[in-house]
Amino acid sequence: MMMKANSLHKAVGFVSLCLMACTNDIPDIGQTNLEPSRIYLSAGVGKAMSSRSPYQPTDGNGNVLSYPTTAHPLDVSVWASTTSGVYPNSGLDGREGTVAIHTHASFQSGDPQLLGEAIYPKKPEGSDTPVPVYFIGLHPESKDGSVWTTATNENKGAQFTFKGKEDVMFAPQISGTYGIDYNSSPAFHFYHLLTWLRFEVVADKDETDVKKREAIAAAWGKIKILTIKSKSKVTIPNVGGVTSENLVGSVSYDNEVDMSLYKTASDDVYPESGGSVIPTKGIEEVAYVMCAPVTGVYKDADEKMVPEYTLHIETENRTLDIPVDLRIADIVDKNNDGVISDEERKAAYFLKSTMGKQFTILLNFKMGDVISVATMISVGGETDWFTHGTGNGDIGEEDLDIPVGE
Repeated sequence: MMMKANSLHKAVGFVSLCLMACTNDIPDIGQTNLEPSRIYLSAGVGKAMSSRSPYQPTDGNGNVLSYPTTAHPLDVSVWASTTSGVYPNSGLDGREGTVAIHTHASFQSGDPQLLGEAIYPKKPEGSDTPVPVYFIGLHPESKDGSVWTTATNENKGAQFTFKGKEDVMFAPQISGTYGIDYNSSPAFHFYHLLTWLRFEVVADKDETDVKKREAIAAAWGKIKILTIKSKSKVTIPNVGGVTSENLVGSVSYDNEVDMSLYKTASDDVYPESGGSVIPTKGIEEVAYVMCAPVTGVYKDADEKMVPEYTLHIETENRTLDIPVDLRIADIVDKNNDGVISDEERKAAYFLKSTMGKQFTILLNFKMGDVISVATMISVGGETDWFTHGTGNGDIGEEDLDIPVGE
C-alpha cells in the first residue's frame, strides 16, 4: 500500500491576552484630557508560536501556559486607522480627528496595555458621536528585514513573505473610540495562517538490532539537504472584510520555492553544515517548517497518489522526492467484510484546509529503496494543538518522482 501521511487539525483558540506597547507613555500633543484618549488593546490567541521558532510558553514547573509572558513575548505589528478597512501609514495622531499609523507592540501579560504611539480622536465639535479607530494585528512584528506591507495601492490589504521559521498570524479588524471604558478595551483574536510541520527521523524504528540500524544509516549516509515545496508569500487582499468564518477564503498564497527546514527550537537551517546523521538509537524530532497551507484531496482506490506536499531529500548516497499525502487515519474495514468501501476510504482522508494545523511527520529510513512516512494528526480542541492518530505505510521507488541513487 502506498504511504498516506496524516494531517492534523487547526487549532484556533481564544485566550485572554493583552497587548503591551513598547512604551507606556503617550506623547503630549495638546489634548486637554489625555485619559479618555488613551488606547488600550487586549487579545485572544491560540497556543502561539514565536517568530523565532514554534513554541509553547511554560511556567517554571513545565506547565503549558495559555498566554505569553515576559520570558515568552509575542511581538506584533498593529495597524490603526480612522477609516474602516483602509490602513495607510501616514503617521497622523488624532489631533485632527484622523489616525493612520503602523506601529508595534508585545504581548507580555494578562492586563490591558497601552498603545503609546496613537490616541483616539476626540468627538468632533458639535457632535455626540466619537470617531472610531480601527485596528488589525499582524504577527510576526515587522523587523529584521521581514516586513508586513500594504498589498494594494488603496491600502486595503496586507502581505508578508516568510522563510519557513515564522508563525504568521492575523487578527481581524476591531475598533474602539475616545472615552471607552478600560475594561471594555478592544480585543484582538489572532489566527494562524500557516501549517506547522514537525519532522522526526530514525533508522528503521521497528528494527531491534542496533547494528542493523547503524548499517541502514550508513547506507543512506548523512542527510545533506531536506526541503519542501511551498508558496512563500501570504496576502490578505481585504483586511477589513476578514472574519473568523471566512478566514480561509480571505487569504491567498503565491511565490512557490524550495523552502528550507529549521532545527527544532531554533532558526538555524536543518540539516547542519556538513550533514546530519540519521538517528539509530530511537526517533528524534530534528526539524520544523512553517509552510503555506493546502487543501486535502480525496483519492479513490484506483487513483495515482497526488501529494499535497513534496519533500526533497538528499543524503550522501541517495536523492529522492517524497510525496506526502494527507490522511487523518489508517483506512479501516469497519464492517470486517474484507472489502474497503469508498465510504470507508474517504473517511480516512483530511479534506479541509491545513491552515493553522500541525503535522508531526516521521521519516523512517529503511534498507533498500524505501522510506516509511507517517504523520501524526491534531484534531479537536480550540485552544491547543492535539495529537490524535497516525496513518502510515511504505513509499517504494515506484511512488517517487525521481529515482534513488546507487
